[in-house]
Amino acid sequence: LQGDWSSDVCSSDLHGWFPALAFAQDPRAVEHLDTWLRHDIPGTGVAWAHASDLAIRLVHWHAGLSWIAVPDPLRAALAGSATWHCEHLHTRLPTGATDGARRVTHFVGMVVGGLTFPSMPDARRTWSEGLAGLRFAVPDEVFPDGTPRDEAPVRLAETLWLVAIARAVARANGVGFPAEAEGALARGARFLERLAADLGPLPLVGEAPLRDVL
Repeated sequence: LQGDWSSDVCSSDLHGWFPALAFAQDPRAVEHLDTWLRHDIPGTGVAWAHASDLAIRLVHWHAGLSWIAVPDPLRAALAGSATWHCEHLHTRLPTGATDGARRVTHFVGMVVGGLTFPSMPDARRTWSEGLAGLRFAVPDEVFPDGTPRDEAPVRLAETLWLVAIARAVARANGVGFPAEAEGALARGARFLERLAADLGPLPLVGEAPLRDVL
């Protein structure tokens, strides 16, 4: 969390800087987020080019909001932006045969966004759709022994990190998490644990953030 939190760093479109600053109780977390929201046009620009980035941004917002209080007007603005985020995640859901990890990411964003901002229109439908999607999308990412179907352990670790967050957010809100997704998460995590023991220091699921967090 150390270093120069310049405007260039805080322009990262994944917003990993927000929870980092919020955890440190740095008031710039609120200032930079407010500035971003004031200048952002939903659906326009590089911040909206890749739909999966929207899901990760929602995850980072949730984490930051758990560590720092924001003024009510800013939270309302966040909820408004989250509505656009979730709508894009729904309408731009990838359906290709090789899009499994991206589908999981979209569903995670819907779960986290809908539960983090309950004032959002159709919030319940949003997180319910996300959970229903994870029920099938997560098991599709691992074989019965937990190995990744795309043979990319690092990508699997990132995907399971997001799934674990969605599960934690659901549980914190008293919402059940699909047993099928839970089982696939456990199998994949066990595979990564075995792989790390054999090949070196792969991070535990949840230990390391996604790329571009800092």
